[in-house]
Amino acid sequence: MKTIFAILALLALTVSHNLYAAHVECVISGTPTQQTYTAHFCSSQINSQPGVYFRLVADKPVAEVTWNYGAQPQGNWSCGSKNQCSVTYPGGPENHGFSEATACVTRVLYTDNTWENVSLCATGTFYGQAVF
Repeated sequence: MKTIFAILALLALTVSHNLYAAHVECVISGTPTQQTYTAHFCSSQINSQPGVYFRLVADKPVAEVTWNYGAQPQGNWSCGSKNQCSVTYPGGPENHGFSEATACVTRVLYTDNTWENVSLCATGTFYGQAVF
């Protein structure tokens, strides 16, 4: 019986750790309704100048982040060494069909001077409205 409880406790700890593991979230700007950050993927129709904003959510304090990113169409990226990264696009929705941007964290340096190589990504997609 003790063995069963020990196994269940270990399983519960593993599951709870995975629920709070580090991940990248994204949100789309320029949308007709308010958006919130979501893990791994975000998508929306746009009605004004668009952007995709990414952030790393980690399980301990972060000192520095290395980002890898790309988009179609390219856009104007702003990614430093902190836990946020973004891409913005000139023009309104009439200039954009289906667009996609992906940002990945490849290395995290924590404030306790530990670090890890990771592959944590989020993808944001948006599409413009036809203007007649």
